[in-house]
Amino acid sequence: MFGLLGEIFTGLAIIVILIGLIKPQWVLFGIQNKTRGKVLLVYGLIFCVGMVFRSIGAPSNFEVGQKALTEKNYEYAIVNLKAVSSKDEHYTEAQALLKQATTELWSSKLQQANTALSSKNYNEIVNLLSDYPSNESGFSDANELLESAKAQLAEQEAQRQVEQEAKQLEKEQAKEAKRLEKEHAKAMSDYPACDSQEATEAIDNTMKNAPLGRVYGLSVVKIKNAHEVNVTPNERHCRGDAILNNASTYPISFSFSHDGDDVLVQAEVHGLE
Repeated sequence: MFGLLGEIFTGLAIIVILIGLIKPQWVLFGIQNKTRGKVLLVYGLIFCVGMVFRSIGAPSNFEVGQKALTEKNYEYAIVNLKAVSSKDEHYTEAQALLKQATTELWSSKLQQANTALSSKNYNEIVNLLSDYPSNESGFSDANELLESAKAQLAEQEAQRQVEQEAKQLEKEQAKEAKRLEKEHAKAMSDYPACDSQEATEAIDNTMKNAPLGRVYGLSVVKIKNAHEVNVTPNERHCRGDAILNNASTYPISFSFSHDGDDVLVQAEVHGLE
């Protein structure tokens, strides 16, 4: 009863004060000098009376805890039942309800953890059971479930780490591939392709100017199966089969590199004595 009156008094006082601060004459009756100060004084007093009634009519910690327990709001029930004074006439009953609320709280958490297990929500299991009391019923099951959840989380973390490392390696490989592609493109623009006519002519000139070429009059007619062995921004190395003007075919290794602003050509015909 007092609680309801307190709610009514405080609610009306707030509304009337707001109105009175705008139009004091609307809320002050039987007063000659109607001011905002008097509005605050009169209805502020009523508000205070309402607060006193609310305090008198407010339910006790025992009542709140008892109600919370029936509503299965175990944590709120525990907070209020613990606040019941030892001098309170309901103290003994409050202690019994407190024990019941604690037991049902952990039983409820264990049930929620089993539900979380079905959806593989291991973080939720750890949050629910990490401080499960060893003296509570179901501790063995809770501890087993908790350890299993922690193991699953550790495995997930390890897998996540492996995936992150794999992604990092993939990024580095892509970066390296891009660098090599850039270097290859530079080499492609600086040096002739291994199987190009330009390369054949360059090797032929080199061959003619070599000692064997000058002595025996050898020259390169054609290079077959020419392919790239290695390429860097500074050099391109190739191999193939050289058909000479003596109608013989020999394996040949040749390369192109920079000699200042010029391109230096080196070639070695294998098996040619």
